[in-house]
Amino acid sequence: MGTGDILFAAFQGLLLSIRSLPVCTLLSVFAALIFSFILQNWNKVVMKKSIPFVPFMSFGLIASYFITGKKF
Repeated sequence: MGTGDILFAAFQGLLLSIRSLPVCTLLSVFAALIFSFILQNWNKVVMKKSIPFVPFMSFGLIASYFITGKKF
């Protein structure tokens, strides 16, 4: 994780409640995991480059907002 990922995680912590933060984290990790599996199998290459985690964190933020129904 880079500096941008850490700053965005702090931003998520300020926006989300305690109950929706684990949902956001799990959704982010699973989205990145699925994307990595698809990328590895589709391109048939070994992952040697890093993938930014912020797009997956923003997906988790938006999805957890709709799943938990908690307002920011």
